[in-house]
Parts: sequence; structure tokens; C-alpha cells
Amino acid sequence: MSVNIKNPPALEFSSFLRDPHQVLGLHPVASGKKVIRLWRPGASSVYLELFGKTAEAKQMSSEGLFEVEVPESTTWKDYRVY
Repeated sequence: MSVNIKNPPALEFSSFLRDPHQVLGLHPVASGKKVIRLWRPGASSVYLELFGKTAEAKQMSSEGLFEVEVPESTTWKDYRVY
């Protein structure tokens, strides 16, 4: 299944994904970096701890998709979601 992250459908994001972790969490992107994608319906802002510092994720859709770009060397051990 192909999902357009920049223009997600207006319906509830999680309802059409069989495996939400295909999109959510830490993933490489074409820029050579990685992104951390988060699903927080109803949130106006989302923060995470990244390398010991607080970072704010960018809201990608009004339905609750957030994203933050991180260095390519980032692993799941380098961040915590609040």
C-alpha cells in the first residue's frame, strides 16, 4: 500500500493502515536523513526528547500526523515521545 504522507486522506489516519508502523516511528527519507512520524489525534503540538533535548514535531495534517526530521545516524534509542 502506498501512503502519501504529505497529503494524508481526510479520514481517520489509523483506520486505513494495516501496519501503522510502516509510516509511524523512525524512517529514512529521500534527503538522506530520517524522520520520526507521530500520530496524536486532537493534539495541537507534540514534543519529544531527541538526543537529550526537547524538540517540537511539525504538524503535517489536521488529523494528527506530526513529523520531525533527524540526522541519518538517529536510532530508536535516541528519542522519547512525550
